[in-house]
Amino acid sequence: MGFDDRLLHSLVIERATEGAADEYNQPARTYEAFAEVRGLVQPKTVREVALVSQAGAVVSTHTIYLRPTDLREADRIRFDPDDGRRYEVVGVRDAAGLGHHFEVDARMVQ
Repeated sequence: MGFDDRLLHSLVIERATEGAADEYNQPARTYEAFAEVRGLVQPKTVREVALVSQAGAVVSTHTIYLRPTDLREADRIRFDPDDGRRYEVVGVRDAAGLGHHFEVDARMVQ
């Protein structure tokens, strides 16, 4: 089984854009779909799997595996179709520095 066969999830990368000013005259940030990719979303610990499945954890950390693409730390990732979960990109690592795949550190925020 190859690496691409393990990328089980359809994902959408969302990129922030500056929107109109909010009620405090600060630029509001909105997100728009930027790219569709295949990936694999994995929680970092078993404890977080239990907390999320019991509707306990609101924020948890994950690793998302995907092929190299234009991805920034200010981006978000979500499932396609959208299930309401958002993964804020915390860090992007080029695994072994070989350009084979990214290991993305992400924080899930519901």
